[in-house]
Amino acid sequence: MRIAAIRREAGPMILALVFGLTAGLARGEEPADALLKLVPADAGATLVVEDLRGHARAILDSKLVADLVQLPAVRAWLDAEGRAQLAKAGRDIELAFKASFTRLRDDLLGDAVVLCLRLDPGAPAADVRGLLLLRARDRALLDATIAAINESEQKSGQLQGVDRRDAGGQPYWVRRSKQSDAYAILPGDIFAWSNSEAIIVGLLERRADAAGLAGDPRVDEIRRELPKHGLASLFVDPRFVERIADQAADAETQANDPGAQLVSRVLAAVRYAAATLEFDEGLKLHVRETLDAGKLDPWIKTWVAREGDVEALVKRVPAGALAMAAMHVDLASLLRGIAPFQPAEDVWMHRNFLVAARGLLLGRDPMGAVLPRLGPNVLAFLGAPGEGASARPPVVLTMSMDNRDGVGEAVDNALRTLLALVSLDKDRREARWTIEDRTIDGVKATSVAGSPGPFTYAVGEALIALGTSPDAVAAVISLGDRPGLTSRLAEIRAKYSPKSQTFACVDLEALVRLAGTQRAALLAMLSSGEGDASPADFDQLLAIANLFRCASLACEVDPEFRLASQAIALIGRSAP
Repeated sequence: MRIAAIRREAGPMILALVFGLTAGLARGEEPADALLKLVPADAGATLVVEDLRGHARAILDSKLVADLVQLPAVRAWLDAEGRAQLAKAGRDIELAFKASFTRLRDDLLGDAVVLCLRLDPGAPAADVRGLLLLRARDRALLDATIAAINESEQKSGQLQGVDRRDAGGQPYWVRRSKQSDAYAILPGDIFAWSNSEAIIVGLLERRADAAGLAGDPRVDEIRRELPKHGLASLFVDPRFVERIADQAADAETQANDPGAQLVSRVLAAVRYAAATLEFDEGLKLHVRETLDAGKLDPWIKTWVAREGDVEALVKRVPAGALAMAAMHVDLASLLRGIAPFQPAEDVWMHRNFLVAARGLLLGRDPMGAVLPRLGPNVLAFLGAPGEGASARPPVVLTMSMDNRDGVGEAVDNALRTLLALVSLDKDRREARWTIEDRTIDGVKATSVAGSPGPFTYAVGEALIALGTSPDAVAAVISLGDRPGLTSRLAEIRAKYSPKSQTFACVDLEALVRLAGTQRAALLAMLSSGEGDASPADFDQLLAIANLFRCASLACEVDPEFRLASQAIALIGRSAP
């Protein structure tokens, strides 16, 4: 049986294998550490997989997978042809390798797998080379699998031959083809494969006491910051990313792109980066970057160091809100930070902008007297829809404010003037946009009447609110120091990102319920663009989303600027 034929006919089984390969790193435990010692110290990106055997069983036995299999689309595929395809794929694999898929997964890949990418100094990005390492539990099965693959590919003409060679007193084999590769079997039944013969030779000739990637202090440091057990871990050298990016980018474009320059400067301050994926109550991705504080721009440090507490804004989110996102900001630092990256011909625009802003702010200096008083807490939320089938959920953005010296009055004047200026545009004149004030629960809410998209703002004693609903905006301001009912979003935040000032969370259960009640309107909206949204696809998407209770994102930087952390969670409905 040809391996190529198996690949064509065993699609679902191969997908299951790929999904299973996201099984993980148990930090500091054998045998993954033994494989990391064999990875070249200058590897650019390294994926570490451990205990596929145990993690695959835990995943397949989980409530989330059981619910996934019960989805109508999945059951229909299984009943129509899926079970037969899976069974045939299993038979083909067993016929080709004389072993079941489960045995191959558990006895070849079940202990530890490491895959790394490496780029020689000065080499083009197209010359990236890979190294695959795995520790086999069953040596006889490993030998039989290698022999079966070689024999099949020689019969098909893909492989011209296999040559035995020696390096460092140990044998290795070169598979001759249009793109030759090489492999070796090291002591401890460790299989090593690479599309570069030089990497295999270097591996065999390396000293026995060489620590490889496991001896890199940057890797040791960042591994200590990751969860101890996970599905998969990825380690990335930022210098490798810089080399790939620099070769991919056009030099002239790079020099004139402020965004690219800013990203490049931030990336230069990252010492090392890593991520670990966990499967627990659902899927959790933990990302860490160790930082070189001396290479961070001063404005970034000023931004991060500015003290704030978003909790007061979280308490103002209404009980039925569907999603919220918060961010710690420093607008003055941001403007100072991006100013040096502006093209020289645009500097005059920046200066004129500051002059115009001073006028809008009743003569106050925007950089010295206003922007430092805005924030640092910013929060936006998507509220529950009002009455009626066509009612849209309101969107509200809130920002904390230090209202000393009449800053609130200056901001109110700036917003009102900007709205009036926009309404003088030709298209807005035809729509007869007008600025209207309404008092709702004692709060003055300023709105644009006649606009296709409602816009309202209100300025309180220590808060600015902008949104699409006068009632929702006024409600946020009128709460004052009396927090409203605790929202489910606040509970999600308290569980998955309690300390973060920058975060986002979504109540997927509530969002799915709303989408179900607004199905016709949502389908019409999705079909108004290019192409038509299929009702069946829409329903399948809702069914998949319905497997999960909530989603969250949290970002933090420690006060010493040593470590940046991000955590993304997609929590199943079966979670406690």
